[in-house]
Amino acid sequence: MLNETAAFIMPHYASDRDHRNILFLKAAIDGVFGQTDENWHLIIVDDASASIAAKDFLKDLCQKHPRRISVIFEDKNRGQGACRNIGIEYAYKNNFPIILFNDADDISHEKRLETVRKIFAEDGEADVVYTTFEVIDEHNRPVAAEKIAPSIQEIITSHKTNPPQGHDCWIRIGTDTGYVNLTSATAVKTCLAYKCPFPEERVSEDAVTWMKYSALGGKFVYTGEIPSLYRNPQNTEGSSSRTREGGREKFFEKVVKVNTEGFLECIDMGLKNGRLQNEQIKELMVKFYIKQAKTVYYEKIYDLAYKEISKALNLSIDLAFKNLSQQGLEDVLEKCL
Repeated sequence: MLNETAAFIMPHYASDRDHRNILFLKAAIDGVFGQTDENWHLIIVDDASASIAAKDFLKDLCQKHPRRISVIFEDKNRGQGACRNIGIEYAYKNNFPIILFNDADDISHEKRLETVRKIFAEDGEADVVYTTFEVIDEHNRPVAAEKIAPSIQEIITSHKTNPPQGHDCWIRIGTDTGYVNLTSATAVKTCLAYKCPFPEERVSEDAVTWMKYSALGGKFVYTGEIPSLYRNPQNTEGSSSRTREGGREKFFEKVVKVNTEGFLECIDMGLKNGRLQNEQIKELMVKFYIKQAKTVYYEKIYDLAYKEISKALNLSIDLAFKNLSQQGLEDVLEKCL
């Protein structure tokens, strides 16, 4: 692993209306070419892009760099999770031991691969390495903190305080911190990624996958030394995922649904591998529902927050109020009603 080629996996989609996509893609690719550790192979999976110009750009790129870049063109649009799975399979079959995920509009730190490889080499138990990130706009400029969505601020805050590390991180991610590792700041051993593919959802597919990595026994390691750049254009309503799902409320409704299904799967994994006992489930689910409520509450989606709190109350009134207090949400129930 010290000397073997690592794989950057980059799902890509470009519409025929937004010509900024190619500019963002070029910046993302430049970030890979700028790595201080040059032993990498970039796998780009095009998700049936509508833009002919973008496809032509990718074809030309592959012809110019056949030993460094592979481009896989899909005939049907299936979402980023499905594209990552295609890239993972390619990496697995070509014996690339490390995967670094990099979305097509985000930019990796120049020392990302160098640092990730070093961590994997020094910690034989490490399966997932993630870092923090900085938010940039469509012009590569830093986005002011007050303009960053609360759910994104929540992630950055968790990195500054006590980011989840070690084994069984899925429990803390699901019940305390929430989503912590941005896709473009996450690296994983290929064998684990191949064993646990992304669900073919279009929202929160990454969050669920990280929890599953952990529930399967994966050890997480955090480093703040190599922040990725997360692109958040300021002339749209949040991320492209939020826009595609019909706005913030619809987006978070889907997030809650997908996260709940994923957390329940992790509980089942924990029971099967003996790292979790039946008597722990009720309290875990109460904490999970309260955490979901907290996230959507700070996004000012009060009806959804109350629905999640109601689920916790139905399991245990005492545990629900205890966790509302621990999360600093004593007044939330009144505001949600």
